[in-house]
Amino acid sequence: MQRICFVGASNVEGQGDETGVGWVGGLSEMCAAAGSPFISYNLGVRGQTMAQITDRAAPECAPRLPNADSGQIVMATGVNDLAHIRNEPPRLTLDDIAAVLADALPAIQAVAPLIVLGPTPVHEAKMPMLVGPKLVSVDLRNADIATANERYRAVCLDAGAAYLDLFDTLRADAAYRDGLNANDGLHPNASGYRSMAAHIFNAREWKRLA
Repeated sequence: MQRICFVGASNVEGQGDETGVGWVGGLSEMCAAAGSPFISYNLGVRGQTMAQITDRAAPECAPRLPNADSGQIVMATGVNDLAHIRNEPPRLTLDDIAAVLADALPAIQAVAPLIVLGPTPVHEAKMPMLVGPKLVSVDLRNADIATANERYRAVCLDAGAAYLDLFDTLRADAAYRDGLNANDGLHPNASGYRSMAAHIFNAREWKRLA
């Protein structure tokens, strides 16, 4: 049976899903029903940036995937790097973030076959979010996410890594949009995550890797 590591931030954790399943759990259920079950390792950590995600991807996945022939990695890029905190610009430029991804990909690909998931859209009417006990303003904008999506795609193309673009697909998906609106605008509810899992399950990038 295949073993798959899912690496990323709160979206990979499934934050906001009232059932606790998330898209990783939903994808696992869909694959099992289709006759291709796998052992899943959810390595999502809330709030992490691209540098934090990529720094730990290879060392955390390697011991879980000792046989590359039966192991796979799905790494979500997330949107935390793109947040405007207290109305300030993002801490890193998009050039810097893209360079972090490019530098990290060879080591991650050396562990097992890889799919990189592009960033997901937000519901801007819910922005800015007020986060933490001090209610810090965190603003995310779809224009920024769309630009980052294209840069991440180009980086992955140069590295020969599979890239699954979810931005436009989920932005056009009523269930996902409704799920964002039902929560904080960044994380969908169970229905939204289920819809996201279905898009991944049906994507040619997933079918090629699975």
